[in-house]
Amino acid sequence: MMYTDFPTFPYLLTDFHKGVNFFDVAEPLPTVGTPAPNQLFIFLPERFADVTAVQEQYPGGEVETVNGRTRSPLFLLYTLPGDS
Repeated sequence: MMYTDFPTFPYLLTDFHKGVNFFDVAEPLPTVGTPAPNQLFIFLPERFADVTAVQEQYPGGEVETVNGRTRSPLFLLYTLPGDS
């Protein structure tokens, strides 16, 4: 089971579809091509080391730490800037 198979994601991410605009993490990281405006990468704690590789491939984004009630950090967000 990978991330796209978690039943929570289709419930929360209704505009995202497995294999279309929602992908599992592969080794090595896949090349997405030209990023979309406001593209967002979500990293769970066990994948925090992958943030560096994504930042190298898509520079200029912002990292945000999201804390939870029972776990901090809960996850990281890496957001690419939108079109100006």
